[in-house]
Amino acid sequence: MQNIAICEMVSRMTNQICKTATHVSQYIKARGLNQTTVGNILGLTQNAVSDRNRGRTPWRLNELERLADHFGTTVAELVQSSDLAVAR
Repeated sequence: MQNIAICEMVSRMTNQICKTATHVSQYIKARGLNQTTVGNILGLTQNAVSDRNRGRTPWRLNELERLADHFGTTVAELVQSSDLAVAR
């Protein structure tokens, strides 16, 4: 039973990482930035940004805060799934 609970928790965490990656990636693309530019803003390589956009590596809070500051928004808006937030 404990293994099942752990697997469910890991599955939920992985799902959230993927959702966040998708939302941030869409937000970035909607504003016309590429991975190299985002990497320059954050001090990351293009490959590191790609890994985050694909959900391979989770976005770190400090990275999301710097992106939000760059875009003049909040971390909450950056990671939410609202189509309105992505379309702005």
